[in-house]
Amino acid sequence: MNAPSGRADLLKQRICTAASKLFIRRGFGATSMQDIADALRISRPKLYYYFRDKAVILETLVSNVPVEAHRRAQAVLSAEGLDAPQKLRQLILQHADLILARPLEFRLLDMSLEHLPRGMKARAQKAKRGLLEAFTQVIREGIEAEKFRPVDARVAAFAMIGMCNWTAAWYRREGRLRAEEICKVLADLGISAVEKGKGAARTNGMHHSLKMLREGIAGLEAAIG
Repeated sequence: MNAPSGRADLLKQRICTAASKLFIRRGFGATSMQDIADALRISRPKLYYYFRDKAVILETLVSNVPVEAHRRAQAVLSAEGLDAPQKLRQLILQHADLILARPLEFRLLDMSLEHLPRGMKARAQKAKRGLLEAFTQVIREGIEAEKFRPVDARVAAFAMIGMCNWTAAWYRREGRLRAEEICKVLADLGISAVEKGKGAARTNGMHHSLKMLREGIAGLEAAIG
């Protein structure tokens, strides 16, 4: 009794995976249901049995990603007994972990916001703003507690989120480092970019780190609107 349902779920997953690759490579507008069916070598009627159109496939792929990112960030903010550096580390670890677990969905979300229904688009943008504010709040807390240097908290928050988001473009499961190792590297880099240092050499190093982190700012800011 469970076997047919299991096969159906597996095919739906295959459809979503194939569609996501086509959406990223060709663009949502240039991808047809026939293209998706051809990629899977199934009939178009069979594809329509599971999804009535490509917009539903896109919604299935990206609907929960930004909301989950915001939920994780709020959980860190409400955690007790953590100082600002510990909160910031957790924010980066959790956000990077989510992206590395769902890289295609993250790439699609930023590429396809305009194709989402109005309500879903509004929820996604609200969640992204909430994520940015969580990072910004924690960095400000660190500055006020004199744990972090007096940097622009919002710029630093954009940079750290962008650093995590960029992994969706280059991460490969078969790569040299495991996902959890990459998350740790990113968290170490993020903390070192804002924590108080000693001497000019450390300051220069942190400026260099922030410069590298800012690569993701423009795309994220454009997506948030």
